[in-house]
Order: sequence, then structure tokens, then C-alpha cells
Amino acid sequence: MRILFVHQSFPGQYRHIIRALASQGGHELVGFGISPLAEPLPKGVTHIRYNLSRGNTPGIHPWLIDIDSKLIRGEACALAAHALREQGFVPDLICAHPGWGESLFLSDVWRGTPILTYQEFYYQAFGFDYDFDPEHQSDKSWQYLARLRMKKANTLLSLESSDWNVTPSEFQKSTFPATWHSRISVIHDGIDTNLAAPNTTNTPFTLPDGKKIYKGQEVVTFVNRNIEPYRGCHIFFRAIPEIQRMNPSSIIIIVGD
Repeated sequence: MRILFVHQSFPGQYRHIIRALASQGGHELVGFGISPLAEPLPKGVTHIRYNLSRGNTPGIHPWLIDIDSKLIRGEACALAAHALREQGFVPDLICAHPGWGESLFLSDVWRGTPILTYQEFYYQAFGFDYDFDPEHQSDKSWQYLARLRMKKANTLLSLESSDWNVTPSEFQKSTFPATWHSRISVIHDGIDTNLAAPNTTNTPFTLPDGKKIYKGQEVVTFVNRNIEPYRGCHIFFRAIPEIQRMNPSSIIIIVGD
């Protein structure tokens, strides 16, 4: 099969599946992205970077900045897709992450090619990420809620242009309007259990400050891409004294930017 993967930071969530497909052989695998590769790709996978031709529109209404950014990325990706089509490449399937707008116009470039879209989250004003923590998320003005409503535009457009959708968990699926649930499959990203597995040796793990952790020691970890209240860091920090009181020998490790 000819399969096109689209992700701003390719391979992103497609890391495991492109490795599996590459190992099968017989597939032509192409990945679109803006960012430079942060990891080696399997043999036979082609990476194509596209560039943005402009920034946000000066003086644009602030509620439109989000969709304006996604429009710019969607256009850049579509231009790269059109150039690839002109070279004779017609994918049998497009797997796209729509989060940054890249997939907006792919169905217009390759009409008839099915699009399988990775739907990560649907923004909601209430009951999810914008009001779960009263300490940091007080009542919002109607203008704030209006701006949030506009952030749904890209997701709704991607749902409309997709032949099918996947999301990693039942919770993520639950954030989407019930109207779309019948067109979303829950498929977990997968975990490389050869990599994410207990260390069977007695070799200690050395932390950046030189401290060594040995097998059998009790370790509490807090891991996030960004250490910020949105990801619950303040709740964890407040729990540390109680963790230390209950188990003075525990080692607490925080990983994140």
C-alpha cells in the first residue's frame, strides 16, 4: 500500500505503526511534517518537510487567530501534497493528525483517497480541561468562552472531511459530541514493552546530579512534558511532604520541561 502520514512532528503518534509497516515490506510510506526529525526512521520511510510561507494575519480578530494559524498550516501541507501528487504519488490511505490544521485540505488534493484521522481531544467549555481546577480556573467571561468555541472549528472540519477517526482512549472519545461517536474507534497508541520494561540487571541508574538508584529502592515519579498547573504539578508538589512522612526512604523523581 501507499500510505501518507501527516503529523507536525512526524512520526509523532505514528511511531509504532510505521515501524510495523516498514518491517512487513511492500509498502510505500511517506511522512509529512514541519519539524526536523528527532529520531531515525525505519528504512524505506520517506520524510517530507513543508514550510510556512507567512505568519498570522496582522490585525486579525483575536478570536480568529487559532483558525488562522491552522489555515496557514493547512495550506502549506496542501501545497506539499499537490507537489507530491504532480510527481505521480497517489496514496491508498492518508493517516493524519489534525491538531495543527495540516489535514484541512488533503481531501481536496486527493479526492477519493480515504482519510483516517487521529482525533486527540475536543475542546469543551465545561466539565473537562477548562474548569476542572477552581483554584486556577475561575469563572470565565463570555468572551473567553466565545474564543474557546472558535477553537472547535478545526476539529469539526477535520471530522467532516474524515472517512473514519481513531482516538487512544474511551475518555478522549467521550469529549467529542455524541453525534460523532459512531465514527470514532478507540485504538491505543501501543507501548513498546521491550523498551518500557523493568531493568533485569543490578546496574544502578544514575541521575543528572550523580545520585544512584539501585534495584529495590522505592521510587515515586511525576512525569510530564511540561511541569505546569494544567498538568497537576501543584497537587503533586503539595503531596510530597505527606509522601515523605509516610515513607521517608522513598526517592521522588520529577521529569519534565
